[in-house]
Amino acid sequence: MLFLVLFISMDGLTQPGDTMKKNQAKHKLISEDSVLIKLQKFEDSVLTTLPPIDSNELKENFDRSINGFLEMQKKQKAKQKRVGMIRIGIGIAFLIILIIGLRRKRVKK
Repeated sequence: MLFLVLFISMDGLTQPGDTMKKNQAKHKLISEDSVLIKLQKFEDSVLTTLPPIDSNELKENFDRSINGFLEMQKKQKAKQKRVGMIRIGIGIAFLIILIIGLRRKRVKK
């Protein structure tokens, strides 16, 4: 019963214009000549304002960015290596302190 009441109320709330097909709306919008003319003018204005692409300049920019990336990667690896060496050094220092401490304990007994 509740389902029937909800269905009838939902059917009553819809308006006739809501049932337009999606394809109709798209077809109607593009078929208008004024819209097509505006789109063509916009495309022409964009093409005239954009500078022509120079392939050599594009290649140089790409090479510079790749070289910069590789340089940054080398710096990061060098930093990681330095941090690793420092940690190994600290570990060895603590190992030496541990060995010295254990030897002193044996000698006192």
